[in-house]
Amino acid sequence: MDMTAAPSRTTLRRRPNGWLVAVVVVVAVILAPVIGGIAISAQNDAAADAVKNQLVSMPLPPDTQLVDSYSRAGKLVGNGNGMQYLGAMLIQSHLPIAELESYYAQQADTLDESRTSEYPTTINVRQGDSSQLQDIRGLSGLLTQSDQSDRFLVYMWGDAPSWLHEDWDLRGH
Repeated sequence: MDMTAAPSRTTLRRRPNGWLVAVVVVVAVILAPVIGGIAISAQNDAAADAVKNQLVSMPLPPDTQLVDSYSRAGKLVGNGNGMQYLGAMLIQSHLPIAELESYYAQQADTLDESRTSEYPTTINVRQGDSSQLQDIRGLSGLLTQSDQSDRFLVYMWGDAPSWLHEDWDLRGH
């Protein structure tokens, strides 16, 4: 056997250095919460979109047209911590607001209540600027349009998919 022969490739493999393993572990520990936070934020936005889609998919009252829709997740109104999920749509109708409120109260009764954890679902109808909603970013355009005599803002609140979504989204704090 010749001892001067070049070593085979299998003997040249080296183990990763300890510092390389440490860097990979540190990067993983740092990125895990960031990636998790981004994923939960995206799921919360999807939950708000689901509230909007459920609202928009309801039949409209007679002689009523959908003008625009909106969804948002975050701490939208009030104080304290917690996520809120808003779905809204702007409708155009010649019906009086009392008739629209009655119509959407009946629509809310037909919704599956298992989607809400604590409160029964209500669908609110507003005309003109609402002080509760005026500070929600992005909703001001719909509120401005609802100042017209035949336009109404119809909105509904939803709930989090799980407790994890409430606590891990920084927008709720």
